[in-house]
Amino acid sequence: MKYSNFKEPRLSLLGFGLMRLPVTPDGEIDREVTFRMVDYAIEHGINYFDTAYPYHGGLSEVVAGETLRRHPRES
Repeated sequence: MKYSNFKEPRLSLLGFGLMRLPVTPDGEIDREVTFRMVDYAIEHGINYFDTAYPYHGGLSEVVAGETLRRHPRES
């Protein structure tokens, strides 16, 4: 993974966007698939995650919190 040298901690140049997350047939964010995707990204060095309130009707930030809370903050 390539990282920026702008500030500490170093940020991965490749980020993970949480704008278009997988959804279940009923239209809800598929948390289990999202958890696996984020776990994979972290395991491969990504430490920059992007979300915003409007994504998924305001639920992207909620799911991002649930997902990332499962990992130590310093990771």
